[in-house]
Amino acid sequence: MNPDLNTLKRLFGGEIATNIWAYPDVAANVEESLIILPRKGLKFQVPRAKIKAKFNGEFSKKGLLLLEVTATVMKPNTSSLKKLYVGYVNPPAGS
Repeated sequence: MNPDLNTLKRLFGGEIATNIWAYPDVAANVEESLIILPRKGLKFQVPRAKIKAKFNGEFSKKGLLLLEVTATVMKPNTSSLKKLYVGYVNPPAGS
């Protein structure tokens, strides 16, 4: 929520000049490696994912600007890597 200009550029592409972000003329194909690391439970590691973002927010005095981000898991370019790794954030005792 309430992203900065660098986050907008990273998720959508485009350019930043003089503290203004310009949306790209052509939608960017964004690929990233991801780690979803909650405080407890399971962590997810994705070596390669296609990222799609969209604005979701209420442009008002009290509204927050939100970005909805969807990641689609893709086959890694390196043959030794798997698509997805899942493990415990804090492994249970005795594991």
